[in-house]
Amino acid sequence: MSKLIKAEWYRFTHSGIMFKVFIFMTFFSFLMHYINDPRFLEHTLCENMVSYSSVIGLVLCMFLGTLIAATLGMLYHNRTGNYEIMDGNTPSQIILSKLIVYISSCMVAVFLPMGIISVIVGMKNGIGEGLNLPLFYSMIFVKVLHIASVAVLSTLILKSLLGAAIPYIRFLIFEIMGFEMITMAFPSNTTIREIAQFFPAYQVNYSLIQLTGDCGELVLKFIISFVVEIPLLYIVTYVGYKKKWFVK
Repeated sequence: MSKLIKAEWYRFTHSGIMFKVFIFMTFFSFLMHYINDPRFLEHTLCENMVSYSSVIGLVLCMFLGTLIAATLGMLYHNRTGNYEIMDGNTPSQIILSKLIVYISSCMVAVFLPMGIISVIVGMKNGIGEGLNLPLFYSMIFVKVLHIASVAVLSTLILKSLLGAAIPYIRFLIFEIMGFEMITMAFPSNTTIREIAQFFPAYQVNYSLIQLTGDCGELVLKFIISFVVEIPLLYIVTYVGYKKKWFVK
């Protein structure tokens, strides 16, 4: 397992433009926070976290998830991913090594900028009131875990560059843009919003701002969406490796 993790990390860090873009997006998160709210240094930490949730959704869903998928897609497009099976590694070892590398990378890309901003704003203006910060950070952690896992597993299902299109369509076109247009077209339809809150991108962009009171239902939706989707994708990916479902 350790050799697979090292090999995956080496491939990611030597993936040329992909890794450079990943590093750029990590630092661009700071600028995006300023673009989202130019006066963020005047607010308390709780006030900033409400606005920052939309920045996290934009960076994570639109860029990082798609970037991870494209990096993995190139791995199978160049046929280098086939050697992992030929080397005698089990499907679980291959899948978990990729999940560990890319989930860890996403955690750094999201929490490093957010942590630095939280420390600066918290020391300058205080924590403030109105938001359950421990729960907020915990749910952001779950969303990073969820979205990065979906990006990795959905790409590995097809094991081709085409697989990278799945997270892009899923997060950007369907979840962010699609649900936004639907809710704008049907602003009074609460059923659509209730369904949308089970999808990770929608949760990150909109639902996190509800952590100001009784949010037990929201937490339950976070848990359900993660527990249902990730094991299902893992099983499908595992079976694909076990039966050698590779694109010719």
